Parts: sequence; C-alpha cells; structure tokens
Amino acid sequence: MIREIGGKSQCVGREKASTSRRSVHRIKAAQFSFTRPPVAPKRARCIAPHRNALLLGTALVSTLLLGTIGAPAPALAVVTCAGNVGTGPTPISRLTQPDSIVCVNTEARTAIGAEAAIDLSTTGDDFSIVLDSEGRLQATNAGLANGIRATTVGARSGITIESRGDIGGVTGSRAYGILAFTLGNDSPISITHRGDIAVSSGASDGYGISAQSLGAGSPLMIDSGGGRIEVSSGGGDALGVYARTFGPDSNIAIVNSADIGATSATEEAWGIRAQIRTSATGTTSIRNTGDITATARRDATGLSIVHSFRSLCACPGRHQ
Repeated sequence: MIREIGGKSQCVGREKASTSRRSVHRIKAAQFSFTRPPVAPKRARCIAPHRNALLLGTALVSTLLLGTIGAPAPALAVVTCAGNVGTGPTPISRLTQPDSIVCVNTEARTAIGAEAAIDLSTTGDDFSIVLDSEGRLQATNAGLANGIRATTVGARSGITIESRGDIGGVTGSRAYGILAFTLGNDSPISITHRGDIAVSSGASDGYGISAQSLGAGSPLMIDSGGGRIEVSSGGGDALGVYARTFGPDSNIAIVNSADIGATSATEEAWGIRAQIRTSATGTTSIRNTGDITATARRDATGLSIVHSFRSLCACPGRHQ
C-alpha cells in the first residue's frame, strides 16, 4: 500500500495535534517494490547552468600550456582518522576540513554531551567524505544528537557511509541515527547500514537514517538491513528512513530489509519516506522486505513517495 502526501512549503507553523486521534499503519514483510517516474511540474522552470567565462588571449593560453607541460601532478591531501585508533570510546570529530576525508573506525564510540559519536564535514569543492565504521555508536545530548553525521558544502563532494555496527541510545531534543547532507552540485550520497538503530527525540523530530542533497545531479541511495530501526519522538515527527532531494537529476533509491518502528506521541510518523522537492527529473524507488509499523497521534504512514513542486524551504532535517 502506498500513500502519497503533498508537500508543504513551510518549515514551521503546523496545526496542533488532536488529543483524541491516533493512527497506526503496518506493512508486513513481503517483497514490495514501487517506482515513481519523473513528473513534469505545471510550470517548468529553466535553471541556467553555471558557466565560467574564459577570456584568455592566444599568448596567455600558450604561456599556460608551456608552463604546465611536464609538470608533476600535485598530490591530493586526504584527512584520515588514523589518530583516533585506540582512543575508543572517545568520539571522532573532523569538522570543516579543507580536504577530503577517508575515515575507518573499528571501535565503539560514545558521545555524552556532544552532538555526534562520529562527526565529519568538509568545506570547498571536490572534498568528499568516505566513512567505514563497524563499532557500536551511542550519543546522548540535551540538544542535537547523532550517531553518525557527515556533511559537505562544495560541488563534486559526495558522501559514502558503510556502517556495520549497532547505533543505539541516540537521545536528544532532535536525534539522528545516521545523517548525511550535501549542499553542492554533483554530490551524491550512498549509505549502507547493517545493524540495529535506536533513536529517541524529545521536543523535535527523530530519524533513523536521513540523507538529503540540495544540489543538481546529487542522487541518494540508502540500503538498510540486518537489524531493526526503532525511532520515537515525544514532541515531533518520527521517521525510520528518510531521503530528500532538492536539485534536478537527483534520483532516490531505497532498499530496506530491516524491521522499522516509528512512533510519534504528538505529531506524524513514517516508516520510509522519499521526497523530491523541486521540478526534478529523477526517479524515486523503494524496495522493502521488512516489517514496518508507524504509530502517531496524527497521520501514520508506512511508505511514502512525494514529488512536490511548490516553493521549497531548504532546512536540513525538516521534511515539510
């Protein structure tokens, strides 16, 4: 069963939840696949590509060619997590790095009073993030809490996350098991997780796995399985697996074999939600073989695919 919900253009100002209403939506484990092809918006918007004006004369071009022929290619600097080997359960933090990050973690990590057990981010074009983690992760914080958080802001700065350990006890006012976010064009996200995820949020939303891209040509791929994803929220929405794109030519593909439970005491709940927010030309597909239960005071939806073409609000982490 698929339920489609039109997206809203605002990030705040939701209607107050009814105290007498409670929704439950269950999907039993079965081979399930749904693909939504691109849908043309009512009003097509033309997006001009970025262009760099090259106003170089013949003499300058010749000089540049002569100066570069035979010159060795510069070595690419890469930030690693080698300095964190043997330091578990201390969190890993590599923030606003002016280079690509390649991080391998094999230890348990616990963040108490900090925002993430593993926290990685880069600044600038061509600075990607690759994370391979198999240790158990935990995060508890009064504000934002993340098991894994990875963000990039430049073009051609994708994120790849391979996680093979449980992510449990992620508790905060707003909480994510895994959060990946890219801002620039041509910056795809790939997340593969094997293990349990347990997330509890207080005043705001809770997410098991969340992947979001704002740039063009930035598809999302999420593969979750091998355990259970449990998300509860006391004052916001609860989402087991969530993917959202804003740019054109940004496909969404979700493959899930994990059992998912999403519960919201006051707002809405989704087991799996995929959302394309602009006049994108990509496709969205969900293939699920896990049990999904969504329970909420307001609407509860097991699986949801949304293509919306209204004005967007680019608020990382918000889904409407």
